[in-house]
Amino acid sequence: MVADSNTATKKENGFVTFIKKIIGAEEFGIFMSLIIIGVILSLTTERFSTPTNLIQILRQAAYVATMAVGMLFVISQGDIDISVAAIYNLSVIIMAVAMEQGFSPTWIIPFGIAVGAMLGGINGILMTTLKLSALIITLGTSTIYRSLSLVLSGATTVADFPNKEHWFFTVVGGKILGGNIHGSVIIMLIVTVIGYVLYNHTKFGRHVCAVGANRRAAQYAGLKVDKIRILAMTLCGAIAAISGMGTLSFLKAADPSFGAGSEMMVIASTIIGGASLAGGSGSVIGAILGALLVSVIRNGLTFLGVSPYWQGTITGITIIIAVSFDYIIKRKKAHS
Repeated sequence: MVADSNTATKKENGFVTFIKKIIGAEEFGIFMSLIIIGVILSLTTERFSTPTNLIQILRQAAYVATMAVGMLFVISQGDIDISVAAIYNLSVIIMAVAMEQGFSPTWIIPFGIAVGAMLGGINGILMTTLKLSALIITLGTSTIYRSLSLVLSGATTVADFPNKEHWFFTVVGGKILGGNIHGSVIIMLIVTVIGYVLYNHTKFGRHVCAVGANRRAAQYAGLKVDKIRILAMTLCGAIAAISGMGTLSFLKAADPSFGAGSEMMVIASTIIGGASLAGGSGSVIGAILGALLVSVIRNGLTFLGVSPYWQGTITGITIIIAVSFDYIIKRKKAHS
């Protein structure tokens, strides 16, 4: 009897510890916000919670969420990349133009990722060499990259590909797992796993946060701060190109307007997910949840019949409330 009682007590304590661990997780506040908003939309609309719509939300969030993983490294080191959407767009245009000229998508994929990495690396080199803020540098390069997209595409949609039956379009741009999951969602999941390991379980991830927490202290500790900042910007550019690859494969076309304004959604998703603009902290899972939250809000407002003119206002207000809710939870956890 005593042994049974001890076993039951251990199981109960283990369950309580598990629950406390979940509640204490950095992403718990945003996760709860996502659940609450999802439940409200499910009760107030008929089609929100249907499998088809939920899959659609995932697909819509995938592009921003993928880029948010790269943005997390940049923000965590105390920088910001306003050009991320322009890199996404220019990478797509370059890949599309190359395919239109007859190059195989098999070779274009690594080429496109390399282009994104190069563009991000240029941002990093400029900001560390010129000693200007990342905001100023990427604001400038964003304009340059957008202009190059217009020049290379001729300001028109690029879609005359000789082989649209290539696996790049049918598999990456199609649906996987019984036709239920889009390839872009799989790309997002792969990038999330790699990003999580890189951010939480490697020296590079720790160094990025150290640079963001105190750049001067990181230099005194022997870290190559400029090199780390360049690498983080390069990584962000590469991931933006990977996200663009998903767009190109799905739409089978590229347009210089792709991604316009999405840099704010990427940054917002990262901040919503718990990253500090001052640097030093963040969460890969939180960034993904932040992107999902934004996608859920925008999707739900459409079903509620809210005018597109008002959707931006309501989305912004909801984001502020969600971040405030997350902040309150974190503050209470810090004081407990």
